[in-house]
Amino acid sequence: MSEHRKKENIYLVGFMGAGKTTIGKVLSKNLRLPFYDLDIEIASFCKSTIKDVFKNKGEDFFRDTETKILESVSSKSYNAVISTGGGVVLKDENWQLMNSNGKVVYLNANIDSIWKRVKSGSKRPLLNVENAFEKASELLTLREKFYRKADITIDTDGLSVDETVGKIVDSLTL
Repeated sequence: MSEHRKKENIYLVGFMGAGKTTIGKVLSKNLRLPFYDLDIEIASFCKSTIKDVFKNKGEDFFRDTETKILESVSSKSYNAVISTGGGVVLKDENWQLMNSNGKVVYLNANIDSIWKRVKSGSKRPLLNVENAFEKASELLTLREKFYRKADITIDTDGLSVDETVGKIVDSLTL
């Protein structure tokens, strides 16, 4: 299937818990493309967990590092599936990088679906607050307009991973 596609990266964006990593791994296998998870790449670069990077260095440091890693992965990978962090869409520079050599796919899920996946919150630094559900709702509302700038939107509520991957593949080959 991948030989019928234009050579470009596929960037998966969406809120935390939208399934970017899980779907990205299956999509990359389906299309026989390399897979990169920005959070894993950032943790490796920083020699620390994402949670500890936020705690010890702050969100601004994390976002700047995220942009550097996005640039690095985008330039070294050609025709790859790249799972981004939920906040990557907040910087214009990141959009320029993604749009310059790929298609951006927004994995859309409603707050109830997302909350079921992230409510433990322990690995979600932005949700380590007293009113985590309200914080998640607020962040999703804030970021929604950015996610909607994606080339393709896939509504994932009620879909299995395989069904979601199928919809992405269909959308990419149109």
